[in-house]
Amino acid sequence: MFDQEAENGSISGQSEETPLLPPQEGAEKEIASRVGQVVHLQHRLNDPTPINSIPTELLVQIFRHFVRAVSAQMDSDESPQWILSSVCRTWNEVVGDAPELWSKIHTTSYPSPEQYRYLCQLLERSKDAPLEVSVDDSLVHRSLSHHQNSSDTSFSIRLIAPHIQRIATLFLAQRHQDLQSALSLLAPISPLLRTLDVIALAVMSESRENGVASLNRVPSMHLAIPNLHSSHLQRLLDYF
Repeated sequence: MFDQEAENGSISGQSEETPLLPPQEGAEKEIASRVGQVVHLQHRLNDPTPINSIPTELLVQIFRHFVRAVSAQMDSDESPQWILSSVCRTWNEVVGDAPELWSKIHTTSYPSPEQYRYLCQLLERSKDAPLEVSVDDSLVHRSLSHHQNSSDTSFSIRLIAPHIQRIATLFLAQRHQDLQSALSLLAPISPLLRTLDVIALAVMSESRENGVASLNRVPSMHLAIPNLHSSHLQRLLDYF
């Protein structure tokens, strides 16, 4: 009797167990489940997000502030336009279709090959948008060679000059010889120009008089610029 009950209990216990699936069928069910999860997550990713509901015009204005901030960083490894474009397809399209996001130019008189290519890209993609141009050598002019001059093909002003009619703001901080060449290449000044900053970078003379180093004299320059609303002309004295 006990043997019969034990046998019945054994049979009953086996009937409550989950039937085992063949290995291939079990694997297929697991794959189907995982694929379903992936599809669900993909749908969630494709759902409209709050930031994608922002009007394009407002996004462009936000991006302009970002571009202006990052463009001023000479040591930035990546262009602000590339950073924005790499976020998503929507942002990539917004950046590519907005010439004003490419109109802020911050470079040096003798940019590196990579910086030169980026300058070409800015001038091309800005199309007909007014340009804000800054050619700033204040951090690098001490390391410039005497052999580097405006006749070099890498002289950035030569690339910028054909777009003179689009320049709205112009900042130049260069050695005197580079500054003279730049102003010569940029003549006649654009009628759109509203702000001009010119800084002639002076360097210390190697000769010393009475133990005191003297500054190289920076020759004066004459500028005739119509329609200029504000200007800032100065000489930067380098004591070190």
